[in-house]
Amino acid sequence: MRLAAYNVENLFDRAKAMNLDTWEEGKPILEAFAALNALLGESTYPAARKRKMAELMLDLGLEKSDTGPFVILRRNRGGLVKRPKAGGIEIIAEGRADWVGSLELRDEPITSMPCTTPRGS
Repeated sequence: MRLAAYNVENLFDRAKAMNLDTWEEGKPILEAFAALNALLGESTYPAARKRKMAELMLDLGLEKSDTGPFVILRRNRGGLVKRPKAGGIEIIAEGRADWVGSLELRDEPITSMPCTTPRGS
């Protein structure tokens, strides 16, 4: 006997950035997410990299909180950022070994299904 299980949750939810009206609206969000994720994975964070990371975090709406409109910054251990009361973001980690966490895309239910036309119509 074979038993199979499927995770159907992915059929009903997807990244909020992919649930926008057009691809052009979501593309810059996904590109910023990918760029920041790559920088966060680097072993060291020199000053230029820290500036770029802070810029991308601002672009993704993470200035005031670890939860932005399209992404979540999960910080499990160590320090990555400081948010001064005057505004902005300061990267305090010197590299990936200084903190444990991840950057995730926020999900939401799919609001519309693509329109399909039966073959031969």
